[in-house]
Amino acid sequence: MKGVLTLALLSTVASAVIPNTSYPYIDTIVVKAVAVLSGDSAVKGFVTFDQTDVHSLTTISWNITGSDPNTKRGIHIHDRGDLTQGCTSTGSHFNPYNMTHGAPNDTTRHLGDMGNYMTDSQGNSVGNLQDSLIKLNGPLSIVGRAVVVHAQTDDLGRGGNAESLKTGNAGARLACGVIGIAKEIFVPTSQMSNSTSGSASGSITPTATGSATSGNAVPLTNGGGSSLVSLIQSVKSTSILSLIVVANYLLL
Repeated sequence: MKGVLTLALLSTVASAVIPNTSYPYIDTIVVKAVAVLSGDSAVKGFVTFDQTDVHSLTTISWNITGSDPNTKRGIHIHDRGDLTQGCTSTGSHFNPYNMTHGAPNDTTRHLGDMGNYMTDSQGNSVGNLQDSLIKLNGPLSIVGRAVVVHAQTDDLGRGGNAESLKTGNAGARLACGVIGIAKEIFVPTSQMSNSTSGSASGSITPTATGSATSGNAVPLTNGGGSSLVSLIQSVKSTSILSLIVVANYLLL
């Protein structure tokens, strides 16, 4: 009977652990993403997105070359990361709230509205901004969508016509890139409340205590009043090896 109970309990524990071993990014958040821009024009570059935790502002940084000199050019997040027909197949501006087009600091705007970037005398632009609506996590995550650079200045919805309220009259799509997950950009959700600034500098392995370790199993003993509940809770964030330890403990 004890063996049957052990197997049943072990099965319960395994069901909690397996998702974390089969899908290692469950219970983590994305803190950095990047889009590499290219297209049929001379415009090239990249845009990065950094979000320290799910409640923080997202810092958007760009390094773009090949644009017209000394001018402003529209840049937006579009709905789809589909480049099968070049930048055309990325769809419209990312607009889950069905709002009209606007500036990044407007109350009424598309979620994907990033405004304009300003170029220098060589047609290059390096800059950054912070945004409270653009997120890397959750149901409205921008990961998997696309950044699109346009041929004209975005009028920020002030153009006085229907197209202004839709696209900002920003013109043709010169370059685009899918927003993808950047290297070493996951942190455990258990550490989100402890995040302060910056992005993750390396990969972190979640453990039962929420600290970063080299992946060693949590030691278990059958003395000192350790309860089965606490054992199961400690195992939920550790490796399958810990399941074997629990099984041995229960069979003693």
